[in-house]
Amino acid sequence: MVARLSWLSFACLVSASAQAAPLFWEDFEGPDLTRWSFVDRKEGATLQRVDAAARWGDGGLRVEDTDAMAGVGDMSAVYERFDAGSSSITLRLWSSVSRPTSGEAVIAQLFRENQGTTCGFNVVAGTVVAFWDAHGTYQTSAPVPLDAGWHLYECRAQGVGTDGGTVEAWLDGSPIAVARGLAWPSQTPNIIGVGQPYSEDRRFVGIVDVDNVRLGVDLAPSRAEVRLQSSGSVGECVQTQVSLVDSSNTAASPDRPSTLSIALDGGRAFMEATCQTPLSAVVFQNGDLARAIFIIAERSQAVVALSGEDVLPSVTPLRFDAGSEDGGTNGGAGVDDGGSTPGDAGVRPVTSQYGVGCGCALDGGGGSLLVLLALASGRRRGRLPCSNE
Repeated sequence: MVARLSWLSFACLVSASAQAAPLFWEDFEGPDLTRWSFVDRKEGATLQRVDAAARWGDGGLRVEDTDAMAGVGDMSAVYERFDAGSSSITLRLWSSVSRPTSGEAVIAQLFRENQGTTCGFNVVAGTVVAFWDAHGTYQTSAPVPLDAGWHLYECRAQGVGTDGGTVEAWLDGSPIAVARGLAWPSQTPNIIGVGQPYSEDRRFVGIVDVDNVRLGVDLAPSRAEVRLQSSGSVGECVQTQVSLVDSSNTAASPDRPSTLSIALDGGRAFMEATCQTPLSAVVFQNGDLARAIFIIAERSQAVVALSGEDVLPSVTPLRFDAGSEDGGTNGGAGVDDGGSTPGDAGVRPVTSQYGVGCGCALDGGGGSLLVLLALASGRRRGRLPCSNE
């Protein structure tokens, strides 16, 4: 059950200016692919919106390629034209690649028509690389092992249209590439392609599923973090704070309402400081950076699991004074030294500690901070198909 909250009535809230609306967003919940500017289907592959391709919700995009044809060129994909109006552009999507038996395939590409790719992701031989155009020559990141589960792909291009461009790429919230000093005076991207927009050898055989495609100016939140706002013992009502962070380790607000489901092992969550109303989810609105929740721990370690539609799942152990549980204390409430771990197979864990610079505490308590992170090749020139099938 999703709790419907009026947070301003119950707990403190950390807000910032509203996140800019995305340039394009597609969660494939609609019945077809008509929102896209172009839909390109090639012989030997199927491309369709199907329920089975959903990571979250009721639908996703599926490209199933069964023909290991030789050659170079575009494959089956959907494309969207856009006008960024900014020198900063980010592309984000969730994708699962399964049963790849041969070849390689670009699964996402941000480019200007008939010019180089600003950034993209290429799957080959059980790995993925980010790639980008650098002074007319393509460069790639080091290969990263890839399993068949769902993964979050993000790339950000800054300084587009200038001689000082920068491209960064992340997989599951972890950085996999950064390149600076790129000369992009005339290469302002205006098209995204997802599915299988390009292949260097066209021999790829397998299934590419895609969900929740977002194109924007700023990075969107990719994970949640939890920290205790005050010390406490087992059985007491203790305040914690849930914050959203993007993959560059910056506090971030969602550009549309984002619901995080909360599950506790060894404790219970509540919406107010009196711990009267049980809480199973917290909703972040546009502009929200953090929400307060309250926990009654039933033992000296309570484990908080968070999951949501468009953030990496994560699990966090929190420590509390044992009190009457064992007749002593454990040195104060805090975060277990084991760190956070991802809640999904296929999400690579990365643990870090840092200050977010925002927060609220009803009693002024600090508490420990735990960051939850679950987290030259061939010419790939962008080209649009000739028709919208």
